[in-house]
Order: sequence, then structure tokens, then C-alpha cells
Amino acid sequence: MFTTRRRSIRSSSWSRKKTRRFPRPLPLLAMTIGVLLGSELLLRAIANFSGLNGQFTHASNELAQSYQLRFLSPDRQPYKTLPSSGKLLANRDALMGYQLQPKQSTQFWTVNAQGFRDTDDVPRQKPSSETRIFVLGGSTAFGQLSSSNNAMFAHQLEQRLNNQVTAQRAKPNTFQPEVLPYTADEVEKVLQRAARLPDRQYRVINAAVPGYASGNVAQIMERVADYDPDVVIVLGGYDDLLLPSTRSAVEIPGLDDILAGKGESWGAQFMGAIGNGFNNLYLVRAPQAFQKTVKVNPNVVRSLNITATTLPLAQSLAANPSELNLRVARYRDHLLQMVRWSAAAKKPLFVGVQPEVTGYGKTQPSAEEVEIINQLGKGYQDQVRTGYDKLATAAAQAAQGSAQAKVVNLYGMFGEAGKGGMFLSPTSLTDQGNTVLAERFYQAIATDLAIKPKPFATSE
Repeated sequence: MFTTRRRSIRSSSWSRKKTRRFPRPLPLLAMTIGVLLGSELLLRAIANFSGLNGQFTHASNELAQSYQLRFLSPDRQPYKTLPSSGKLLANRDALMGYQLQPKQSTQFWTVNAQGFRDTDDVPRQKPSSETRIFVLGGSTAFGQLSSSNNAMFAHQLEQRLNNQVTAQRAKPNTFQPEVLPYTADEVEKVLQRAARLPDRQYRVINAAVPGYASGNVAQIMERVADYDPDVVIVLGGYDDLLLPSTRSAVEIPGLDDILAGKGESWGAQFMGAIGNGFNNLYLVRAPQAFQKTVKVNPNVVRSLNITATTLPLAQSLAANPSELNLRVARYRDHLLQMVRWSAAAKKPLFVGVQPEVTGYGKTQPSAEEVEIINQLGKGYQDQVRTGYDKLATAAAQAAQGSAQAKVVNLYGMFGEAGKGGMFLSPTSLTDQGNTVLAERFYQAIATDLAIKPKPFATSE
């Protein structure tokens, strides 16, 4: 009897479990959506009331979107089959692939009437007291992901040069004189002072364009020559490692498919729009908005890389040694074109091999940079280091064509700085990284432009 009752209890218990009702899926989904929507509206209201909207706007996805290119056709209309979320407008150009559209700006950058990243316009007629320094290159030279025009290295270099001129005027005796003293002991003393720059107004103009490889830069060099530059900085190399040797320069990605009537499917466009909308939610931005430094995931930044839009970075590098040699040879040949200009114009050309996150060497990178390096993978790291060794050799070979050309190898430069926190992506620098980059070019340019004191000479 006891056994029978026990079975009855078990049967009853099982029966109650079997007949238990679960919430219906549609009401549960509606309730979840309602909670999320209410939380989003509440968070936006709090941010608006407390004046924190700006802090949310500076979240990393907004920064990346601001720097992502949006391509326009020759009649200045967006390509319907290309992603349209980017804020940086670029017009198709038959010669250079694409150019930045003039007169555009966001809270992070300003492009002037000439299509240069500069707050002020650049007249073709150079003032007699001005020394013009043009910066050419791709994303790193452009200042990809920097917080403002003032934070990019080109602007900081300009400030550094002009600050020295101001210091020379205020305290002339702390710098080397233009003419050496008569006695040997006095000569020895004055030569211990800092070198003196010519007393000029220095202007550094950023004519770089995100995604440009050496072939694009060689083409824009001809355009820049019309503005009578006194010094030219070419900063690049990385994009040539990613660009297949069958292409001489970077073009609008997917352009061939567009011209052939093909393009991204409506489904892919729809999912892309959904993804962009999700990333703009304050609920998503909240964890990033209150970080002291902007953190940008390399997978997000990968969409900013024009030469590798369809493949992971590791797969875009040349695994085959012969292919790598062809890409490096293309880089060298394009540099030679610019070196020949430097020799003919008798104007200094500084070839910068751009920095990259794996070049830290023995220096300990930040936790965010370690994450970037780990995500890139060991295969990527090995291939990039091999590629950079070849880039440095190619740049040195090209520079031999002119006494005016000098190479500034910046791969591993932050290993010398002795601290991390310089990269937001494989090649995008933090504001701090831009400051270090500006100092490196300042040292190189100031040494080259410095006044060489003349020996003392008695008048006849």
C-alpha cells in the first residue's frame, strides 16, 4: 500500500510538471523589447539632462564611423551598392582613384576647400615669409582616429617648429648664432647651444588621404607641387604590403562590380543598416563613453582599411615571398618617382616608414595594444615584420637617388619611447602617439633646416 501511494504521488507530481504553463513567446518578446526601449529612452533623457551627450558621442564606434570613407560618383552622388554609413566623403577620381571632397567637417576633423585636412584654406601663392611642409600618405599620415585636427601629428609638428622660432626671438642667446665668434674658445661654447631655425612662419599642410598606397601618393605629388612646397613628408608603406601586386594603386573597393551592374545585395545592405543602428544605441555606447581613453576594436577599424575590405588583414598580406617582393618593388619604384622630383626641385624629402603596432620590440605595450596584437595573430605578426624589413631596405635604396631625400624608419619607434598606449588599431595612433610622431619628424626636419653658423670674417 505504501508503494502504491508513493507511485501515486510521483504520478501526480509528474502530471503537475507536465501541465505547467510557460510564458508565450510573443508577449515575452514584446516585454523584452519594451524594457530595452524604455531603458534606451531613459538613458538618453539622463544624458541630455545632465549634459553628457558629448561624452556618449565620443564613443569608439562614433569615432570609427566619422573616419570611415563614403564614396561618391563623379557627379557627387553616393554609390547605392556601397556602405553609406561613413562620414568622410571621397569623390571618385580617374587619376588618383579617389580624393577627399572639399569643405566637409565633423567634430573630429575638418577638410578645407583644397581637399586637405586643414582648418584654413591653402592659397597657391605662397607668402614670402612662409615655409610650407606638405604631408602625404595614407591613414596614419591623415591622422586616422585622432580626436581633432589639432591632435594630428601634422598640426603638432607645425606648432613645434613655430614655437622654436618664438623662443629664438625671445632668447636669442640660447641658440647658435648665424655667425661664429672670433676666438676658438667662444666658438666651442656657442656650438653647444641648440641649433637655430630660419626665422620664418612654418605651415604644415596635411594632404594625406586614408587608404592611399604609394601609387596614389606618387600621383598626388604632382598636384601638391603646384602649391610650391619647401619640404615634403611621405609617410606610408603598410598599405603597399596589403595591396596585391597586380594593382598599381588603391581604388574604390568594389568599383569594377559597380560599373558592371553588380554590387552588395539588398540583404547585406539591410543587415549593415541594422548593425549601424545597433551601434548607435546609448545602451551599447554607455560602457565606452566613460572610459578615459577611446578604445577601438581592430575588427571595427578593419572596415576603415581600404586595401583589405574583403579579407582579414593576415590574409591580405603576401604569404608568397615572390608576391611580397613584387609589392615592395612597387613601393620602391613609386618612391623613386618622388625622389627624382626632390632632386630636380632641390627640396628636402623625408620618407617615413610608418609605425605599426607589432614594432614595439622589448617595450611593453598597453593592455589594449596586447589585445590588438593577439587578435591579429602570430601569422600576421611574422609576415608584417618580414615585410617591414623589406620596406626599410627599399626606402633606403630609393633615397640614394637624391641628396635631398632622407629616410625616417618609424617602425618600432615607440620601442624607443619606452611606453605603450600609442595605437588604437594596427596603424592608427592615439593622440599621444601623434605627439611622439610629430617630435620624431621635428627632430629630422629641424636638423635638416637648421642654420649652419658661418665662420667669423673680418670686413675688408
